[in-house]
Amino acid sequence: MKTAIKIALIAIVAIGIIAAIVYFFKFVPPPGDVQIAETDFEKEIQEQVKSDVKGKDYDDAHAAFATIMEKINTEASITLADGSKSLKDSEVEKCRQMVFAAYAPIFTEYALDHFTLSSWSEPTMKQLKDEATALLGMGVAESGTKVDDDLKSVTRTIDEYYAAKSVIAQAERCSSVSAITGLKNKARSYNHAPLTNNSSLSAALVSVESTAKRAVESSIVATCSRVASGYANYADYATFYNAYENASNRIKEYTSAFGYTSRLRSAQSELDNVDYRALQYYADNE
Repeated sequence: MKTAIKIALIAIVAIGIIAAIVYFFKFVPPPGDVQIAETDFEKEIQEQVKSDVKGKDYDDAHAAFATIMEKINTEASITLADGSKSLKDSEVEKCRQMVFAAYAPIFTEYALDHFTLSSWSEPTMKQLKDEATALLGMGVAESGTKVDDDLKSVTRTIDEYYAAKSVIAQAERCSSVSAITGLKNKARSYNHAPLTNNSSLSAALVSVESTAKRAVESSIVATCSRVASGYANYADYATFYNAYENASNRIKEYTSAFGYTSRLRSAQSELDNVDYRALQYYADNE
């Protein structure tokens, strides 16, 4: 229960962070050296970053980052009596750089550490993706720097995580023999670190081929069963026989690729047995 509350609180704070980042996106400074605080407000932000963000664990830094960004947001929105803004754009830029420089490495360390766990939290994954994307969107991280590479690594890993889950889901509902090999190859492409740290995901990826084969087998058996049980519902024997051949051909396609299974042998036997009954039924009803 405490864990769920903690995740919920972090998610709420994350929304505030992302909103603040979006607000400041129009004030994108050019990449370069860390700005030195000069004005009183810049120095105030610098001191708050030093005391509340630097050296803190993720939860504390996360909350402080949201608070400081909101503070900059509020101050930047103030219009003075003479019509000028309380903060110049250059002050906003410097403040953002200082907060980003202190917080981003803490965030990326936390995110990358999460990927070392054997089980990954879905709400946390969504939060990490949203926040990493927003931090990259600030335009502060200089291309090729460690923080830029780490932020991109976070988004790439999460994108691959969801892509891998999509492949697993496709395997579970696969109905085509031709799709099995493609799903197997896709699963192999995602079965690498850090995704392999997630034990359930890795196991499901390894099992994609067998999962897809079972799904196709079940689809074929269901088709055969429908044809067999409904043999008397066709317009005539020729129409029934067309359905019979289609079902039988699905069995042949599967067995040509992967061999017979006991379920498919039984399905074929059921089709063959009902074919004789269907012939008699339609002959009697002509």
